[in-house]
Amino acid sequence: MSNPVSGPLNRALHGLSYGMSNDQRRMEIATENFINANTTASQPGGDPYRRKITSYTAQFDPNAGKKVYHLKEQRDSSEFLTEYDPTHPAADTNGMVKKPNINPMMESVDFQKAGVDHQAKVEAYKTISRTLHNTIGLMDPNR
Repeated sequence: MSNPVSGPLNRALHGLSYGMSNDQRRMEIATENFINANTTASQPGGDPYRRKITSYTAQFDPNAGKKVYHLKEQRDSSEFLTEYDPTHPAADTNGMVKKPNINPMMESVDFQKAGVDHQAKVEAYKTISRTLHNTIGLMDPNR
């Protein structure tokens, strides 16, 4: 039988740790996109780096006792940007170079949002951990 106090708190900690992992991955993806904002193809007419995007799918997790959101990664299918630069090694026959479909400002905002989300989960995790520790301390018969 599950402890009526620690069971829900442990499930909350599990859910928060899962969420923190998702937030960390979101920050990694935003960083990767930001770094590759100017990465073009190496051959004429080739495709440049394609932006990665994230979305969530919900599934029931028995360890958490609730739905958890799994991070799904995919490539952004939006059109590449183009720029006229006939001297560029990746320029096509018309002198156009395909540029990544990345807006560095948007990647910066995505990174900051994931960081804020992560920090909120860290604070909630610390609060629940303290509550759990204090509750266990109250149950100590030698206290």
